[in-house]
Amino acid sequence: MSLSDLASLGSFVSGFSVLVSLIFLYFQLRQVTVQVKLAEKSQQALIRQNRATRVVDINLRWADPSLVDAMTKGQSGQDDLTVRELAQFRTNCMAMFFNIEDSYYQHKDGLLTDAAFASFVLAIRTLFSSIGMQVMWERARASFQSEFVEFINGVVAQATVAPTVDALAQWTNDLAVKRARVATN
Repeated sequence: MSLSDLASLGSFVSGFSVLVSLIFLYFQLRQVTVQVKLAEKSQQALIRQNRATRVVDINLRWADPSLVDAMTKGQSGQDDLTVRELAQFRTNCMAMFFNIEDSYYQHKDGLLTDAAFASFVLAIRTLFSSIGMQVMWERARASFQSEFVEFINGVVAQATVAPTVDALAQWTNDLAVKRARVATN
């Protein structure tokens, strides 16, 4: 075998090796792409889990026996709050506002899906149908960036202040209606 034959054979082997390397690289890139997508899904799941945990924590805190009167009076806009109840209501509202702000910026940064954000907006619109929440927002909004303030002001503008309802009377009525339906079936 001559030197030119060996050079040709070497060139062929070299070309074949490059081809095998490119095929191997292609499969590695596919695996990396799959891993990145799985990592993104895991990140989204963790974000949703953290948001849910915060919301549950806030709701459970509002149900704490030592805070129920403050939260109920504050939301419904009763003017007979004690200084302590007002402080409790204000502090819990601020926690909620910071939670809302975090969710807003998560969506803005692409970390919260459009569907989750739409659900979130409906929930905060309901929250701001409370006159006490609207007043507390007016008092607290200076603590937040203007972009977020504009967003919440838009939500508040779409929220209709609901009349104060006797929740216990409404519950009793709802039970009676449900029992009547069940009895007729």
